[in-house]
Amino acid sequence: MRALFTPDARLTVITPKPDRTVTLSVLTLDDWTAHVKAAGVPAFYEKQVKVRTERFGHLAHLWSTYFLRMNQPDAPVTVRGINSIQAARIDGQWKIVGIAWQAETASEKLPPAYVP
Repeated sequence: MRALFTPDARLTVITPKPDRTVTLSVLTLDDWTAHVKAAGVPAFYEKQVKVRTERFGHLAHLWSTYFLRMNQPDAPVTVRGINSIQAARIDGQWKIVGIAWQAETASEKLPPAYVP
Protein backbone atom coordinates (compact mmCIF):
# COMPACT_ATOMS: atom_id res chain seq x y z
CA MET A 1 0.00 0.00 0.00
CA ARG A 2 2.82 2.39 0.86
CA ALA A 3 4.10 2.25 -2.73
CA LEU A 4 0.84 3.87 -3.91
CA PHE A 5 1.28 7.01 -1.80
CA THR A 6 3.68 9.96 -1.72
CA PRO A 7 5.68 9.99 1.55
CA ASP A 8 3.71 12.98 2.90
CA ALA A 9 0.23 11.88 1.73
CA ARG A 10 -2.73 12.55 4.01
CA LEU A 11 -5.84 10.50 4.62
CA THR A 12 -8.89 12.42 5.82
CA VAL A 13 -11.92 10.75 7.36
CA ILE A 14 -15.06 12.90 7.18
CA THR A 15 -17.60 11.80 9.81
CA PRO A 16 -21.02 13.47 9.88
CA LYS A 17 -22.66 13.55 13.33
CA PRO A 18 -26.39 13.31 14.12
CA ASP A 19 -26.41 17.00 15.14
CA ARG A 20 -25.27 17.81 11.55
CA THR A 21 -21.74 18.78 12.62
CA VAL A 22 -18.75 17.07 11.03
CA THR A 23 -15.57 15.63 12.48
CA LEU A 24 -12.41 15.54 10.39
CA SER A 25 -9.59 13.15 11.21
CA VAL A 26 -6.43 13.88 9.20
CA LEU A 27 -3.92 11.04 9.25
CA THR A 28 -0.64 10.00 7.71
CA LEU A 29 -0.50 6.49 6.26
CA ASP A 30 1.36 5.37 9.42
CA ASP A 31 -1.33 6.97 11.62
CA TRP A 32 -4.10 5.21 9.69
CA THR A 33 -2.32 1.83 9.86
CA ALA A 34 -1.75 2.20 13.61
CA HIS A 35 -5.39 3.24 14.15
CA VAL A 36 -6.71 0.21 12.25
CA LYS A 37 -4.43 -2.14 14.19
CA ALA A 38 -5.26 -0.55 17.58
CA ALA A 39 -8.99 -0.67 16.89
CA GLY A 40 -8.72 -4.41 16.31
CA VAL A 41 -10.46 -4.12 12.97
CA PRO A 42 -10.82 -7.58 11.44
CA ALA A 43 -9.90 -8.14 7.83
CA PHE A 44 -11.88 -5.91 5.53
CA TYR A 45 -12.33 -5.88 1.79
CA GLU A 46 -12.92 -2.59 0.03
CA LYS A 47 -13.98 -2.67 -3.60
CA GLN A 48 -14.24 0.28 -5.95
CA VAL A 49 -17.60 -0.12 -7.67
CA LYS A 50 -17.74 3.10 -9.70
CA VAL A 51 -15.16 5.75 -10.53
CA ARG A 52 -15.00 9.07 -12.34
CA THR A 53 -11.55 10.39 -13.21
CA GLU A 54 -10.59 13.89 -14.24
CA ARG A 55 -7.05 14.65 -15.34
CA PHE A 56 -4.89 17.57 -16.36
CA GLY A 57 -1.16 17.20 -16.98
CA HIS A 58 0.34 15.62 -13.86
CA LEU A 59 -2.79 16.06 -11.72
CA ALA A 60 -5.70 13.63 -11.38
CA HIS A 61 -8.81 13.46 -9.24
CA LEU A 62 -10.78 10.26 -8.79
CA TRP A 63 -14.29 10.24 -7.35
CA SER A 64 -14.57 6.61 -6.28
CA THR A 65 -17.60 4.84 -4.83
CA TYR A 66 -16.64 1.96 -2.57
CA PHE A 67 -18.39 -0.96 -0.91
CA LEU A 68 -16.80 -2.47 2.20
CA ARG A 69 -17.14 -6.05 3.40
CA MET A 70 -15.83 -7.45 6.67
CA ASN A 71 -13.85 -10.69 7.10
CA GLN A 72 -14.54 -12.20 3.65
CA PRO A 73 -14.57 -10.74 0.14
CA ASP A 74 -18.03 -12.24 -0.52
CA ALA A 75 -19.60 -11.16 2.80
CA PRO A 76 -22.55 -8.74 2.76
CA VAL A 77 -21.69 -5.09 2.21
CA THR A 78 -21.52 -3.34 5.59
CA VAL A 79 -20.36 0.15 4.55
CA ARG A 80 -20.75 2.19 1.38
CA GLY A 81 -19.13 5.52 0.70
CA ILE A 82 -17.11 7.76 -1.55
CA ASN A 83 -13.34 8.32 -1.73
CA SER A 84 -12.05 11.59 -3.15
CA ILE A 85 -8.55 10.73 -4.33
CA GLN A 86 -5.97 13.27 -5.46
CA ALA A 87 -2.99 11.94 -7.38
CA ALA A 88 0.12 13.30 -9.08
CA ARG A 89 2.25 11.76 -11.79
CA ILE A 90 5.79 11.82 -10.44
CA ASP A 91 8.67 10.39 -12.49
CA GLY A 92 6.15 8.68 -14.76
CA GLN A 93 4.17 7.01 -11.97
CA TRP A 94 0.85 8.01 -10.44
CA LYS A 95 1.06 8.47 -6.66
CA ILE A 96 -1.72 9.30 -4.21
CA VAL A 97 -1.20 12.70 -2.60
CA GLY A 98 -4.33 12.52 -0.49
CA ILE A 99 -7.61 10.74 0.08
CA ALA A 100 -10.68 12.12 1.78
CA TRP A 101 -13.64 9.83 2.34
CA GLN A 102 -17.08 9.74 3.84
CA ALA A 103 -19.18 6.68 4.52
CA GLU A 104 -22.87 6.69 3.79
CA THR A 105 -25.15 7.39 6.77
CA ALA A 106 -28.88 7.02 7.36
CA SER A 107 -29.35 10.72 6.64
CA GLU A 108 -26.78 11.01 3.82
CA LYS A 109 -27.29 8.25 1.28
CA LEU A 110 -25.14 7.80 -1.80
CA PRO A 111 -26.66 9.64 -4.76
CA PRO A 112 -27.99 7.25 -7.44
CA ALA A 113 -25.46 8.64 -9.96
CA TYR A 114 -22.62 7.21 -7.86
CA VAL A 115 -24.05 3.72 -7.32
CA PRO A 116 -23.57 1.03 -9.99
